[in-house]
Amino acid sequence: MSKSKRVFVFLVIFFFAIIFAHATAFSFSKAKYVFFFIGDGMGFSQVDLARSFYGELVFLKFDFKGRVITTSFDGGIPDSASSATALATGQKTLNRVIGMDYTRRKKLKSMAYLAKSKGMKVGIVTDVSLDDATPAAFYSCQPSRFNYYYIALDLVNSGFDYLVGNDLIGNSKKYRNERPNIIELARGKGCRVVRSMKELYSFKGKRALILFGTKEFSSKNDVTLATFVKGGIDFLYNDRGFLMIIEEGKIDWACHANDVKNAIEGIKALDEAVSVAFSFYKQHPEETLIVVTADHETGGLYLDSSYKIKWGTKGHTKAPVPIFAHGTGAFLFKGVLDNTDVAKNIMRVAGLAF
Repeated sequence: MSKSKRVFVFLVIFFFAIIFAHATAFSFSKAKYVFFFIGDGMGFSQVDLARSFYGELVFLKFDFKGRVITTSFDGGIPDSASSATALATGQKTLNRVIGMDYTRRKKLKSMAYLAKSKGMKVGIVTDVSLDDATPAAFYSCQPSRFNYYYIALDLVNSGFDYLVGNDLIGNSKKYRNERPNIIELARGKGCRVVRSMKELYSFKGKRALILFGTKEFSSKNDVTLATFVKGGIDFLYNDRGFLMIIEEGKIDWACHANDVKNAIEGIKALDEAVSVAFSFYKQHPEETLIVVTADHETGGLYLDSSYKIKWGTKGHTKAPVPIFAHGTGAFLFKGVLDNTDVAKNIMRVAGLAF
């Protein structure tokens, strides 16, 4: 073989070696188990303060980190309805719209429905009302986030397996009026309604609706996201996999009130729930994806040059929010992403058609 041919063969081998290495570096196995954590209102400064107070958080140790653009369809400051719809469906919409496009006519399909159609089990967990805007975006399609009764009705009709929240606003007298009781409708759809820790620990059934905003839940120590994430793993685990969406909603409440203490306590509660998911990941490292982000930033929190805490507003802002990812396909969440990309990448890693 001539020298020129040897050089040519070497270059061809070298070229394909680079292509193979590149493809290998950016390949991933399908995520069978997906945890999607949303800290409502959680910005970079809120996370930094929580880290300063509590020490290193579990999700800060994740392999991949980035920032997420949160603007709504018209480029304005988002609310939880528009931003959660983007995170759930991969498409932007207007503020106050749940699971529908900007025309308020076209229904959008969320990753939760796609997961269910693929045979995965689906759980939605929040520490606020289940029919509040952020969790609602994963199961409801309504032109207004304030259609609480119909949002709660969408929840019952979703067919999702593990539903946990403080209560259902839509079932209150103010919104239900003379219409059928949502709890009774849920029972009719095969949901076991759980309203105490005793019922929780003795639970048997295929669908669970857990409402912990009752006197029957014995103490605040029982009512944690971590408890319900652990219970969700036990309930949802199966050979076809699961998708669990977990919202820490009280961060947003605290930031609206410019309340640093409760804001960072909310982030700590979120991190404790992430820790439960991370323990599960260690048992299933090739099949698990964990994503932690926020729907938007609330309060315009910042630290001045002397590290004094300052608030810019009692409302939402357009500030980018952090994102942290670990597990299979986690590299897709590094750098700068639009909130629609977060949904699309989760669907991609989970093998869900978009």
